[in-house]
Amino acid sequence: MRMRLALALSCLVAATGGTGAAAATINFSFSFTNSQDNGGGGVGVVRGLILGVEDNATGAASRVLVTSNDIAFGVGEYTSAGSNNPSNTFTVAGGELVAFNFQSVGIFNKPPALTCCTLSFRRDDTGTRSGLSDFPSGVDLPYNDFTANFYVGDPPPPPVPLPAPLLLLGSALSALGLIGYRRRAQG
Repeated sequence: MRMRLALALSCLVAATGGTGAAAATINFSFSFTNSQDNGGGGVGVVRGLILGVEDNATGAASRVLVTSNDIAFGVGEYTSAGSNNPSNTFTVAGGELVAFNFQSVGIFNKPPALTCCTLSFRRDDTGTRSGLSDFPSGVDLPYNDFTANFYVGDPPPPPVPLPAPLLLLGSALSALGLIGYRRRAQG
């Protein structure tokens, strides 16, 4: 009887992903009024996503995307991989983005990341600055405080669960129910 209970509990642990808790990741949406004139095209609102930032930690985002831009350039994915394009640091505490430094200079990107533009976010002692520029060689953000709005965004749709973990979970719960039923029937 104890062996069956141990087997059912081990199936339950295996189905729910083990005993270790995975770190929570958070996705943020952002929007800002762009400070760059970008070749006389005017300023506009830039919107996007910062994906895969770990909560209560400092680390890199897994992806940074510009999803829309009022002046119609620079929509797509940005990267900061490589020694020439190193800024990808986000600090999250209690689900809030509290510090960050991200810059993706287009000439250092490799396709499919955008090579046409530069995207920058920075929060330091001078304030929060953000900008999207159509200069692929990079541009310094102006010293004025152009505040970006960051808020917890809807995560991408979860992957379709594999049948095996669901089957293990169902089997474990059924076994626990059967063990309880037999104990009540015997007692």
